[in-house]
Amino acid sequence: MQKWVGLDTRLGSNYTSVSSQMWDGIVITQADFQALQAFKRKLVDHLGILRSWNDSGFGACSGGWAGIKCVKGQVIVIQLPWKGLSSHITEKISQLQALRKISMHNNTITCLIPTSLGSSPI
Repeated sequence: MQKWVGLDTRLGSNYTSVSSQMWDGIVITQADFQALQAFKRKLVDHLGILRSWNDSGFGACSGGWAGIKCVKGQVIVIQLPWKGLSSHITEKISQLQALRKISMHNNTITCLIPTSLGSSPI
């Protein structure tokens, strides 16, 4: 593990910065980070399961974010069954280009899944 302070400019603008935290080298893409943050904002998290989804993106693809699995910085799985979540799923979820699986059964999701997911490979 390395300690990074500030933004490593070699990462370019497609990645979130990690500052003043331990870093394992796995970085979430900026687009996926923004899509997950929009997804989180629309959900009501009665049990605090999504507290690990911090505002920096740190840990999102290294197992630090509950229910998220990534490959090469892109989210491939959202797995949040039985988590006491409610509300609805935002259209922004379709921006997760590598997403292959969403498992959110046994929550209270009250609206339709966005039609834009119909063109997604999941």
